Amino acid sequence: MDIETKTQSSKPHQVFDELISIQFATDNCIAFIDTQSFQPNDLITLLNPIFRRGVVFFNALYDAIVLTNYGFDINDFDDVAVMATVANEFVSINMSLKSLYAHVTGWILPTYKTIDTEKDEFLVYAVNDAIMTYNLYSVLSRSLKDKGLWQVYSDLERPARIISYKMTRRGVRIDLETVRYKLSQLNEENKKIEKELCVELSIDNIRSTQQLGKALVKKYKAALPRTATGQAKVSADSISKCQQIPDDIKKALSRYKYNEKMLRSFLVNFLKWHKDGILHGEFNSVGTRTGRFSSSRPNLQNIPHGRDLIGIRKLFIPRVGYTFVGFDFSQIELRILAHFSQDKRLLEAYMKDADIHQHTASLLNIDRKTAKTVNFGIVYGLSPTGLSERLNIPLSHAENLIDSFFLVYSGVRKLSETCSKDQDMRVTTILGRKCFIPINKEGDKRKVLNTLIQGSAADIVKKVMVELDKELSKFDAHILIQVHDELLIEVPTHYVPAIISLCYDIACYICNPLCIPIRIDITVGDRWW
Repeated sequence: MDIETKTQSSKPHQVFDELISIQFATDNCIAFIDTQSFQPNDLITLLNPIFRRGVVFFNALYDAIVLTNYGFDINDFDDVAVMATVANEFVSINMSLKSLYAHVTGWILPTYKTIDTEKDEFLVYAVNDAIMTYNLYSVLSRSLKDKGLWQVYSDLERPARIISYKMTRRGVRIDLETVRYKLSQLNEENKKIEKELCVELSIDNIRSTQQLGKALVKKYKAALPRTATGQAKVSADSISKCQQIPDDIKKALSRYKYNEKMLRSFLVNFLKWHKDGILHGEFNSVGTRTGRFSSSRPNLQNIPHGRDLIGIRKLFIPRVGYTFVGFDFSQIELRILAHFSQDKRLLEAYMKDADIHQHTASLLNIDRKTAKTVNFGIVYGLSPTGLSERLNIPLSHAENLIDSFFLVYSGVRKLSETCSKDQDMRVTTILGRKCFIPINKEGDKRKVLNTLIQGSAADIVKKVMVELDKELSKFDAHILIQVHDELLIEVPTHYVPAIISLCYDIACYICNPLCIPIRIDITVGDRWW
């Protein structure tokens, strides 16, 4: 049965009083329910038995959260948006229901903004959404089975979508008192810096890039790079590399820009999006081309590691009686590279559990830090120009490093060449997902290897999440955040040892499709780290 909802808000955690209607379609039934005509408890009693049988959504995260907030039990569902991305690699992950339906059938329907919710045409429009979703489920189910992709959907992407809904529904607690204190502290610090710099540079507004650029050029003869319009660039990187600007001014500007980033990207957003001290970040299990999760409102995947000056991660705290257990995969992309390339040197290093960056450093006669950048640069498709900028070395040196890497790791060179010659520009990940790579210029061919590696990493992390989720409910433990190859789990404190053992078993053994070992690093604490 397909379920669709209509609300007067686009914020799923703020729509309890704004749910306008529920409409659904089955083989022999089409229904429209005006929720304003029912008492919530009566409607919940009427529909919960139906919902518990399993339902179909388009873009499940929104509708499932809306219905859960209303009081319904939503625990199992299909999502035609996810089915579409698995069945057809050309489908945009951001495609609307009407666009997807038009893509499949050729029918184009009016947008929501053209419909007056007080008129009868709204009923027709709302029911059409349910019919479209139901029809898409039938079409996409056949397509997935015909293409041999049903198992990818049913065993991997479908449960991953349900987990992303659970993560959003559960949310993660933040230390509101400390968030407010940090916000006030950074605002005061920046006011002081701003006042001092405005006096020093004889400007009115330090936030004006034009004023700041002109002042730095005039006062210090700063040789800053220019934009296409001739304006001086005043990014943190441009300023830090400019030799003419005094160190104390560089330091003040760097701190000011850093504080602004922490305020805008994190602290202000935390206060904007929290509900009773809980951040319900929205996780999208098919949010990227490679199949990685994405996060929004707020983005919980760009939280800096514990080494940042403000300690943003330490603002995340477990609920009372719980402890955080987190783990991240050790060099999962490089392990996948070794698996696919079958490079003898890489395989041997990982079988011996060697330090792979030191291993590369020894082979290339470079330091470990440079070797680490080169290793990951190959995985992420970094060009010689990109590597030279990352390491701050001449382009010719960067080209030599890449050539030397492919010389000592000949298996990786062969894999890279094979990927670059793939005319279809599609890759099949380690668990069978199909990914399409749009190629617009020659350098884009590096994306093929990158998509194979990152897409396969996404497969492994999702599979681990699926298997973990099956067991965590037995301990009242919950996956809260996923950051690419890192998971944060909230665990009742007395179950921490059991969950640690579970994480090792599932991540390193049960869900390892590689020909070499997978390793994880586990951390436990009363704050995120």
